[in-house]
This record gives sequence, structure tokens and C-alpha cells, in this order.
Amino acid sequence: MRYRVVSEALEHDGRASIHFALLVCVMGVYGGQVCPVVESFPLWLWGLHLLVLLCVCRGLRMASSRWVFTRVGLQRQVGVQLVVDLCLFALAGYGIGVHNMVRYGADMESTLRLGTGFLIMGFFIGADLALTQDRLLALRRGGNPLAVAVPLLTVPQKFTLVTVISLFSVMVILYFVISFDLNWLMTVGIDNLAMARRAVLVEIGFIILILAAYTANLIITYAKNLRLFVSEETRTLTDVAQGNLDTRVPVAFNDEFGIIAGYTNRMIEGLKEQNATMELLRDVIINSMATLAETRDNETGAHLRRTQHYVRLLAEELAESHGLDGPLIDLFYKTAPLHDIGKVGVPDAILLKPGPLTEAEFEIMKKHTTYGEEAIARAAEQMGEDAAFLIHAGEIASAHHEKWDGSGYPRGLSGKAIPLSARLMALADVYDALRSERVYKKALSHEEAKMFLMDQGGSHFDPDVVAAFLRCEAAFIRVAERFRDEVETAS
Repeated sequence: MRYRVVSEALEHDGRASIHFALLVCVMGVYGGQVCPVVESFPLWLWGLHLLVLLCVCRGLRMASSRWVFTRVGLQRQVGVQLVVDLCLFALAGYGIGVHNMVRYGADMESTLRLGTGFLIMGFFIGADLALTQDRLLALRRGGNPLAVAVPLLTVPQKFTLVTVISLFSVMVILYFVISFDLNWLMTVGIDNLAMARRAVLVEIGFIILILAAYTANLIITYAKNLRLFVSEETRTLTDVAQGNLDTRVPVAFNDEFGIIAGYTNRMIEGLKEQNATMELLRDVIINSMATLAETRDNETGAHLRRTQHYVRLLAEELAESHGLDGPLIDLFYKTAPLHDIGKVGVPDAILLKPGPLTEAEFEIMKKHTTYGEEAIARAAEQMGEDAAFLIHAGEIASAHHEKWDGSGYPRGLSGKAIPLSARLMALADVYDALRSERVYKKALSHEEAKMFLMDQGGSHFDPDVVAAFLRCEAAFIRVAERFRDEVETAS
């Protein structure tokens, strides 16, 4: 975007310089066709007059542009600059006409012809530069929309205005040139009529060509603005469809396209607010379900916080190799506390037993994985499409006790058949259990837990997950210290 802004700024400045350079050529020819005094000048003298005049005008325009773009509000900048340009060209045209009257004795009619020619060219040049500035303003604003100014100038009104002014310009300029040529033809002898006829036709053709070229240039410049709007609108809607609600359509065009862009941005704002509400609702649901499980278990709330941070650390380490993006990692993090939600279905006598479980009790305890999966599935069914986030919660709840070699439960899944979210949770849960002190066991140190995990890599745990753990073990230690159990002793 920055490259485009710089390119457009250079284009705008370059276009202004090119316009002024071309104007020296165009008015050099036009002046000689409508003003007898100018026609009597040596070509270099009239060219020098125009060059000096337009260099002064170019400098004044640069100064006025700086003033407009620093002192005038964004909504009015382009319109004010166009008015300034028209005044500048009118002042230049009528000024040089008065100069010719005072110094060389030109008549009033010639002064009016010169001034009107400059004013007409000023409209075409000013309108082109205004459209270019419109485009530059849209690029500069980027994701910061500009409100559409009032009153609105509609697209049909713009085309009508350009068409009327173009036709009026052709008629006025042709009238000036033809009236001057008719006076000239009256002084031409019969022997030179053929040559005079060719000269008049060439002059008329030249005038029509110049005005047609400037009109076409305005249409092309406006088309570029429309192409920019369509491309930005398409880009923005594509970003929104892909889940990016921070994008916006630049609004700098004071017409129907500006209104469309404005409503598009309002729609995105509404979607963003709705999405924020849904995310809040999602978090409330997850936290409520996790809290419910916590009230039935002898695990602490700190266990839930630690394990969800462990899951995030592992996911971030595997993001590049396993194609995990930010939103998915965030879902893993937020749904991790639901891994033991199924324990609400386990009898208290087993769930809260202070010592080791019997084989029969352990079989009942293992059912918490399927209980959790079924509970989350029912919740997802009730919520419909809005419960997509519960997919990972269900995977974690059902499969976090599966083992890489297939010896886990409840389904005996192995390898990559185990969902990645559950593989992450498996290591996080075991690491936290090893590091936590309970009435029936003492806590292991980080190094002891680390050795256990390394020993179980490839059998209990995914080797890639163990490798990720080793890369971020310092962060694991910091999480364990930050969310320490109140009853936990230093290792």
C-alpha cells in the first residue's frame, strides 16, 4: 500500500508538471489563432511569455496545494483545490491578456478569448488533477474510511457536467477561432483561398483533437478511480469472507460509490460487533462448563490454567510445521479447560478417592472421556452452526488419554489418527500431573518430569509434541511458577 501511495503521489505531481508543459504548447498555438497581437510576435517571444507565466502558476499551485492539504478538511480538499486551480488559470489567462492590452495594444476581444481559453483548459487540467487526488486520498486513507461529504455529486451528474462543459468548450473555442479566421480570410486574395482553406481546416482539426484528447483523459482518469473502488471493494469483501473483520474500504469518492463503500464499512463494523459478542458467549460457555467440572474434581483451577497455557505453548511451537494459524491456536487454548468435563458423570466415591483406584474403578473413571465427548456433542447440536468451536473441545475431551502407540483409551487410537489438539493436551495434562503434589503423591521436579516425557516419546506421546516441549521447556517452567497451587511446594 505504501508503494502505491508513493507512486500515486509522484504520478499526481508529475501529471501537474506535464499538464503545464503541454499547456505552453497548446496555448502557444491557440494564442496565435485568436489574438492578432500574439500572431505578430516571434514564436520564441510568445513562448517565453507563456513559459514564464506558467512557471509562476506552477509555483503558486504547489504553494496553494500545500495550504489546501494542511488547512482544509479531508472531505473538502479535492473540491477546494479544483476551485483554486480554476481561479489560478483564469487569473493567468486574463492577466496575460491585460498585459498584452497595456503593453502591446491588444483589443478587449482578444483578451477575452485568451482568458476564456485558459479557463477552459484550467477546467480540464484541474478536473484531471482532482480525480487523481481523489485516488491518492483513497490510497492514503487505507483502512481509515473517510465519510462521504454532503451535498453529494452523483455519477450521472458528474458525467453530465463533463459532457456539457466539453461541448460548450468546443463551441466557444471554435467560435473564437472561426471568427478570427473569417476576418483573416477577408484579407486573403482569391489566389490564396485554397491555402487559406487548408489552414483553417487544420486549425479547427487541431482544436477538436486537443479538446477531445482532454475529454478522453478525464474519462480515463475517472475510470481508474472506479477500478480502484471496485478492486478495493472486492478485496475488502474477500478479506471479510476469509474472517478478517479489521479491513475497510477506502471512502474518498463523493458519489454513489462512496455511499456503497460507506455502507460496506458499516456492515463490517456490525459483523465485528456481532463476532465479538459470539466470542464472548463462547468464552462464557467454555468457562461455565470448565467451572462445573472443577467443582466435582479434586484438581484445582490452577491446573486448568496451567494446562491451557501448556497447550498454547506447544501449538505455537508446532504452528509452522503443522499449519496452525492464530485463531486455531486460540481455540485450542480456550477449549483446553474442557478436557475433563466428563468427570461430572463419574461417581464421587471414585472421583474423589484419595488413593489408587481398583481395576473396576479405573474402568469407570475411563468413561469420563466418552461422557465429556457426549456432553459437548449435545451442546454443539443445540447451538448449531455457532458451535463450530466445540469441535476441538470434543476432540480434546474424548482423546486426550489416547496414546501414540494405540494403547490408550477410550478407542485405542494411534499415531496421527489422534487429533492434534488431543495429542497436545495429553502431554500438557501428564506434565502438570507429574509436577503437582497430591495427598497420595509428591510433585516431581521439572527435570524428573522432563525425563519421563522424553522416555514416553513415541509410545505414550507424539514425538513431534515431545520435541516441541523440549524447545519451550523454559516457558513451561514459567507457567508452572506463575499458576502455582496454594498447596504446592517448591521443587
